[in-house]
Amino acid sequence: MSNITKSELDLVINRIGSVSMEDSFSMSTFRCTNRTQYEPLRISHNWTINDFRSLITFNDQQMCLKSSTFVSEVAPKINWRMFMFPRGGNLGGTRNGFIFMKVTSTSQYKKLTFKAKHKYIIKSHRFGTNDWNSDMFINTNSLHPDNPIIYCSIFCIPLSRIDNYLYGDGSLDICCEMEIIPDDKGIFCKEEVVKPPMDDVSHYINHASQLKKMYESSDEADCQIICNGTVLNVHKFMLIAYSPVFNAMFEHKETKESKENIIKIVDENLQTLETMIDYIYSGTIPELLNDDEIIDLLQLADKYDIQPLYHLCQDRLIFHLTEMNVCEMLQVSEAYKAQSLMDACIRLVARNLNHILESREWLEMEKTHSQLLLYVMKQITKRGS
Repeated sequence: MSNITKSELDLVINRIGSVSMEDSFSMSTFRCTNRTQYEPLRISHNWTINDFRSLITFNDQQMCLKSSTFVSEVAPKINWRMFMFPRGGNLGGTRNGFIFMKVTSTSQYKKLTFKAKHKYIIKSHRFGTNDWNSDMFINTNSLHPDNPIIYCSIFCIPLSRIDNYLYGDGSLDICCEMEIIPDDKGIFCKEEVVKPPMDDVSHYINHASQLKKMYESSDEADCQIICNGTVLNVHKFMLIAYSPVFNAMFEHKETKESKENIIKIVDENLQTLETMIDYIYSGTIPELLNDDEIIDLLQLADKYDIQPLYHLCQDRLIFHLTEMNVCEMLQVSEAYKAQSLMDACIRLVARNLNHILESREWLEMEKTHSQLLLYVMKQITKRGS
């Protein structure tokens, strides 16, 4: 293509001006509208579990199955992977299976923010039986290099229904249909550099490890916690740093705890107390705690005002939240003023309103916790308006 000369360009510009002046309509009233529409990118991942019929005959509640990892071309640094507890895992009894999603960032230096919606489909291979669809899960997530993994989107599968969806050889087909949704600028995954220097991260890990060793060896312990006849040797500075309640005990010199350096705790579960103390030194809690153990730990965190642990317990309970335990979790959230857990319960009830309102647990709560249910329904109405 030949280049246009300046004289030719001037001629074109003048011609446009001449036409504009000669047109019968006023250019000031002429308007153009432009719009760019960004469409979600759709992906689908199929997972076939061979001989699933035999797997569910094993009474191994902790058995966990994993799909292969899948990615989207518009967000290649985000890995998706389906997990399944065929016999309930820590999420429920052995009569139900659970599918959930693990989302992982592979970025070492950037926070990734994205919005996605997806659902699980259990394929039917029997005439007259429709595919089994989960709710649509819609999440906006941020994955940080220091916290690159989230677990989400739990789908409960009553095993009493599963036989209708198995192949003749007993295998099971699960499909995840997903859309990555762009923002108003067409960006599917926003990337922000946030990674701290590696020496800071390794220093923190080493620091926490040394504190844990100090607790386990009782080196330089200057305080005792006595619970049900068991003595735990601890360090006052650690208790004071994490708990305003413990701080108040030692701040006033006339208190018995301050004078004797002994804290007597009664009517508490020793194992739960040990888990709380272990958290104070390590910043972590065991992965395999069940709901009752987490609730007990939440109660202790609330009692001693250990806010990081208080919020961590809520996060664990939210991850375990299902239609079957949502009524219990509503009562827990009310008892301990656990607002994050309460909000998650309300969202789950709103998504499954008809089914939950007919459940035995909800009907019982209408008699025992009517004011709580009234609050829940008001919040659902307010958020839906």
